[in-house]
Amino acid sequence: MRAIGARWHIEEEFENAKDLGLDQYEVRSFVGWFRHMTLVLLVVAMLTVVCAKERLSCAANESNQTPPFRTALSVPEARRLLGRLLFPLSRSTTAVLAWSWWRRCQQARASASHAKRRLNSS
Repeated sequence: MRAIGARWHIEEEFENAKDLGLDQYEVRSFVGWFRHMTLVLLVVAMLTVVCAKERLSCAANESNQTPPFRTALSVPEARRLLGRLLFPLSRSTTAVLAWSWWRRCQQARASASHAKRRLNSS
């Protein structure tokens, strides 16, 4: 059961890496392929570390607050945030961060509502 459960996490991380470009390469040499894969995997590792640090701070803040205020930052959300901050559209940095904050608050509310409904139906 533990191996089956671990497989889900591995496939989820692979899907995140595919979103970052793991499956989008056209190379003519092994060196080019290796450089592309290394760069994508380094970005995935960096985003994962950022999300893990944010989860720890979110868990520390959650002990002070009883209801969940927002969900932790996920790898796809971190990718979207970095994409908008590094390659901005016509919106300001404050607007991008406010949108991300609102989105994670909505996700936390939906998650709490679904958990409450599941507990009531049991």
